[in-house]
Amino acid sequence: MIKKRGSFDLHNNEALPTELLQSVENLPEGRYNFFIYDDKKNAALPQLKYLFGIVLKAISDALPDHPPVNALYRYFEEVFAPLHSCTINGEKFDYFDLKAEKSVEVNSVIDSIIHHATSQWGITIKERDLLKLPEAVEAYSDASVEMWKNTLHTNNVIHTDE
Repeated sequence: MIKKRGSFDLHNNEALPTELLQSVENLPEGRYNFFIYDDKKNAALPQLKYLFGIVLKAISDALPDHPPVNALYRYFEEVFAPLHSCTINGEKFDYFDLKAEKSVEVNSVIDSIIHHATSQWGITIKERDLLKLPEAVEAYSDASVEMWKNTLHTNNVIHTDE
């Protein structure tokens, strides 16, 4: 849950801007996580972060039974990803491996999933390019949060002498 939101200006390499300190000084004792971002354009969201964090999450949120994102991934992987075959101990084995596909193929599968969600279920998905805009920082950070999970759950504690 977002407890505080705001912005601060950093001038003359101030160690801890007063705006930042004021935004957290009245929080009750406990552990908190934070993001610090600028107002510049976001980098392109990696394909799988976009797929899991935006596309599949939007579908999960919109469907009445709210299937888990990982279940939707497996479902759509089976529907749209290329089928691979190999021989294991003399027997043919078929499998899907979307995460190992070339970028062009992953894009094609993502486009197919979005088309399916829109045409079959009326679900609107945020376009990947729109996530680059500074005002899309919340959706962008939500989709990126998995990358940061380990960092955010370490002992990031601000100590001050004030």
